[in-house]
Amino acid sequence: MNSPFDQYISASFLYLDIKGYSLLDEDRLSKFHKKVYPEIHAITEKIDGYLYKNTWGDGIILVHNDSELLLDIALEIRDYFRSCRYTTFDLLRNTDLGSRLFIGRGEFLRSSDPFTEREGLFGIELVATARLEPLVPPNRVLVSSEVKDHVEMRLHREARTLRFKFTDLGAVELAKQFGSSQIFEVTFKGELSVAFESDQMSKSSPIRSDDFKSTQKSNFSRRIFIIHGHDGELKNEIARLLERLDFIPVILHEQADRGQTIFLKLSNEMADIGFAFVLLTPDDVGALKQNIESLQPRARQNVVYEHGLFTGHLGQDRVCAICKGDIEIPSDLHGILYKKIPVGSGAWSIALDIIQELRAAGYEVDANKLN
Repeated sequence: MNSPFDQYISASFLYLDIKGYSLLDEDRLSKFHKKVYPEIHAITEKIDGYLYKNTWGDGIILVHNDSELLLDIALEIRDYFRSCRYTTFDLLRNTDLGSRLFIGRGEFLRSSDPFTEREGLFGIELVATARLEPLVPPNRVLVSSEVKDHVEMRLHREARTLRFKFTDLGAVELAKQFGSSQIFEVTFKGELSVAFESDQMSKSSPIRSDDFKSTQKSNFSRRIFIIHGHDGELKNEIARLLERLDFIPVILHEQADRGQTIFLKLSNEMADIGFAFVLLTPDDVGALKQNIESLQPRARQNVVYEHGLFTGHLGQDRVCAICKGDIEIPSDLHGILYKKIPVGSGAWSIALDIIQELRAAGYEVDANKLN
């Protein structure tokens, strides 16, 4: 006898898997499920009307009629992990977690699961996802051609502007002789995205996570964050120099607030930054409590804090400190090399040093553009 759930439905589904989950120890697993899972759940609850929801371990599946809404949810989850917001929980601070997100569309049987005696979802599309999900690079959103077509046709029908960009990654061979699937990466329009090499999407061989890693290494975002204090002249000089070299300087107070706290605004901007320059300028003074008369010039506290934040996010090789004047260097930064601007000089005096740092980070930089 058929269960009351027995019916076929045509819908879109979002599948989320957490990279690094299997490496968590017991304490971190507990912190993940008590702290991170509720934050992911809060993102998913921004829409209603789900046809089906389920979790197992680090896997989450959401089924909905509206592909566009699932794209919004997936991209927000992606940005949650890109900005490392989970590191606000102490046990997860030095943990490398990432989201693998795939959205497909097809026909499913919604029926009763005899083991759980609850509603279950079954279909060949879900099996195909299991073959595709391990190939998704961390903190990216991939979708099937059916999802792309569904969104584009709906927006065309409703005469609305497409908010998303779909990058064709070609036909991908699935594991276990499960055929091939045409997939796309989805981003918001205008968003800088790491490119994929077309020759890595061979129809005759499956894509591998290593393929994506090798592509990412030479295609970091050209948005460069400038961490600064009160020296507005130096900040502007660095920004103009970067613009001449075809980079996009990002200065926090110049970005739209959108009702965010400063920390949230900073976290969101970090999601698509490829490099950072830290301007250590003598804006504050400080001394040991027992030696209060020996005040020394030092950088502002927010500069020191953001220096550490970006070093943890990007890695030490993608953060360059620039020191101006005779200032006290924080003890945690002793031993770290930095660029020194001579007294009475500006950013252009170290222009070649800046170019050298950017090239060492994998960027193509044309020094002739400074002429």
